[in-house]
Amino acid sequence: MKRQQTEEEKIANAIGRQIGNLNIDLERIGQHIARVLPTVIYNRFIVVAETAVAEKEAERERETSRGHYTLFN
Repeated sequence: MKRQQTEEEKIANAIGRQIGNLNIDLERIGQHIARVLPTVIYNRFIVVAETAVAEKEAERERETSRGHYTLFN
């Protein structure tokens, strides 16, 4: 039986689908977030981005410690 996604996982997947669109300009999105949206939204976006970086670095460290080396992930 498939595990039901949490609300956070659903949002993360939706963000990923949107950001994965190679036809959009990520810099313009960042400009809009910084200039137009409330500061609380900007701050929460930064938390999401910094958490993603930390999680990816921890994942790579786990893979390296197990002898799995990846260049492009």
